[in-house]
Amino acid sequence: MLGSSNYFFPKKIDALSHEWIAVPESHYGEQLWDKNSVQKNKDGLTRVLSKFIPKSTTEITKKILYTMDVNCSEKSFRDVAVGAKEFN
Repeated sequence: MLGSSNYFFPKKIDALSHEWIAVPESHYGEQLWDKNSVQKNKDGLTRVLSKFIPKSTTEITKKILYTMDVNCSEKSFRDVAVGAKEFN
């Protein structure tokens, strides 16, 4: 499913309560991963719901949610969905 902003959006993220775990902070802000959303993709990558809280916030950048695919062996990631509040 292709979203209107050329982002891929998951159809639905189950309504489990989030268990946010902090990952190493960068000079741009704080990164949290939802422990309850971690799953292994068919391609071997790990998918996780992530919340980024920038150090410098505006009305637009308060908190940003991402669905990320993480490649642990290559130490890389890609964002597969982006949202400002919650994913439906």
